[in-house]
Amino acid sequence: MGEPRKEAMAATTEPNHAETTPANAGLLAEPLADSFALETPRLRLRPPTEADCDDLLAAVNDSLPQFERWLVFCQGGYTRDACQAWIRKVVASWRESRDFAFAIVERTSGDVIGATGLNRIDVLGRWANLGYWLRTDRSGRGYGTEAALAVVRFGFDLLSLQRIEIFADVENVGSRRVAEKLGATFEGIARNRAPVAGVNHDAAVYSLIPTDALPRDTAAN
Repeated sequence: MGEPRKEAMAATTEPNHAETTPANAGLLAEPLADSFALETPRLRLRPPTEADCDDLLAAVNDSLPQFERWLVFCQGGYTRDACQAWIRKVVASWRESRDFAFAIVERTSGDVIGATGLNRIDVLGRWANLGYWLRTDRSGRGYGTEAALAVVRFGFDLLSLQRIEIFADVENVGSRRVAEKLGATFEGIARNRAPVAGVNHDAAVYSLIPTDALPRDTAAN
């Protein structure tokens, strides 16, 4: 197998440094336990903690040449203060059952190598946005699809979502490839939908609904 391609894999939003769900009731009557996790063959997805800050900082800053093109939150670098603020917001969102961000942990190394999750949740309509990003030196291994698939199943099975959306810059090949591997339906191009560095770009729009056929196992992809 050759050297993995150094492609940025990041779909907007990335979960979710800039926005919060509107003030309404959460999706769950009771919050999930702090120890809640999703297990896949090669990954463990769990709510991020303060102890993850070093890994998250390294994951983002080591990938800046690729990430700055796609991700709003790392323009000009990613700081410890920004990371800690995001983790605090995520913890609060989990307790309120509003947004659900997961740290992506590589089981063999124990390292946090990215993040994924469901955000911009509409409780009444029961739909959400799926975001994901992965450090570039772990790209080309199918980790992004493996993590995203686990979150999609979580959204449909536990949260009873009726629609999950993915928005990716039209030129972000890695992110769009993940959506396609999930079996998401391409719905078209949303003009000026993906803002980065003060400029809005066109975004490819994908969706999944509960009746869609999901891949069984992505660990080998």
